[in-house]
Amino acid sequence: MKNLLFNSIMVKKIESLYGLAFPEFKALMKKKGETEYRAIQLFSWIYKKNVSDVGSMYTLPNALKEKLISSFVFSPLTQRSVCISKDGTIKWAFCLQDNNVIETVYIPGEGKNTLCLSTQSGCALYCKFCATARMGFRKNLDVSEIVGQVMFVIKEIKRDSINHIVFMGMGEPLLNVKALLKTIDILTHKEGLNFSRRRITVSTAGYVPGIRVLKGASQVNLAVSLNASCDEKRSFIMNINKKYPLNVLFESLDDYYTDKRRRITFEYVLLPGFNMGEEDVQGLARLLNSIPSKVNLIPFNIFPGSAFRSPTEVEVNAFADRVYNLGVSVQVRRPRGSDALAACGQLGASHFAYE
Repeated sequence: MKNLLFNSIMVKKIESLYGLAFPEFKALMKKKGETEYRAIQLFSWIYKKNVSDVGSMYTLPNALKEKLISSFVFSPLTQRSVCISKDGTIKWAFCLQDNNVIETVYIPGEGKNTLCLSTQSGCALYCKFCATARMGFRKNLDVSEIVGQVMFVIKEIKRDSINHIVFMGMGEPLLNVKALLKTIDILTHKEGLNFSRRRITVSTAGYVPGIRVLKGASQVNLAVSLNASCDEKRSFIMNINKKYPLNVLFESLDDYYTDKRRRITFEYVLLPGFNMGEEDVQGLARLLNSIPSKVNLIPFNIFPGSAFRSPTEVEVNAFADRVYNLGVSVQVRRPRGSDALAACGQLGASHFAYE
């Protein structure tokens, strides 16, 4: 594997206002001799009005503006490229201050416009059906780098155009759970963007310690990337299953459901010749009928160097029918943005070449 990106270089990172939660805004104002009301004003300017120029925040005193300008930046990322799919999906690549690259995807739909965020640059889990795995692990994103994705896209397409947020981009969100939870707090704060937690979904490949943390900390939706119904197959395509096999994973999910009383979504990437046989159908039904859930079937999206092919429409529908007939709530998630390498499992493919 040959990396076509320049390597990360050591740079002094300037703190971003996007990395502060509301209580930290209050503490910051107190430290600078200002009232709590200034924190509300500043938070509102940044998130409700999406103003990223402190000088334009006319309700703030000039002395405070000068202090902020000298100490902070706003976005820690810059646009590197943008690709627009024929179906309207938009993918942005961003360069971070340390020269790592991440990607963010906006998926428009009828009544449901979804923003897909990255939480890491690269990924350490090396799932065989995912292009991001080919990058290897680069870094955990900090809060400002995750929130910065949201604020950039809002400037491009407006806040009202986004009604769902999914942490399903580059990386395993629950391996960066501290930054993830703080980001969710920022995005859902009533003085700011005020996204509903019920319209935020965190996807995991099955990192059990992170599931336990999420259970105790947030009321967001949980999606689990399953992709096989037996340990042998799942371990072959997902290394994480060797440490947290299906019985351990489902024990944590039972606890999660018992605590949250919210149906869990399972994602199942369809890989012809590997996980679409009759034994896979039966195994999937046995697993998912044990817990209130639904399954999204995702036809595999090819990328340079991938070892699998995409299933045909006939194969997809036949598998979905067989699973549904065994009592599983099932939905086929049709590929979006695949021509722009923006679909599930394709992020990072356009920035790396593979030998």
